[in-house]
Amino acid sequence: MTLRVIAGKAKGRKLKLVPGDTTRPIMDRVKEALFSILARDVYDADVLDVFAGTGSVGIEALSRGARHCTFWDLERRAIDTVTDNLTTCGFGALAVVRRTDALRLCG
Repeated sequence: MTLRVIAGKAKGRKLKLVPGDTTRPIMDRVKEALFSILARDVYDADVLDVFAGTGSVGIEALSRGARHCTFWDLERRAIDTVTDNLTTCGFGALAVVRRTDALRLCG
């Protein structure tokens, strides 16, 4: 499976997958549908990518003009993958990556 950024500044960039089988990345067609619904609301927004995994949803938002994105995931390998993917796409300065239990914080 290949993950990529669909549109915006980082369009076409390939993203790393989280090693192992604990994370299932969002499919491109689902991501396309999500951003079709959100449309212009993403531009200049502050985004929270909960259960970030690869970070592809938040990175897509940054690529499409979001101002900032915070990524949450509990898995250490996911956190490392998000960080690597942000570096690959040049969005490190626009993001905060936190290792945290989203269910505990939001539940």
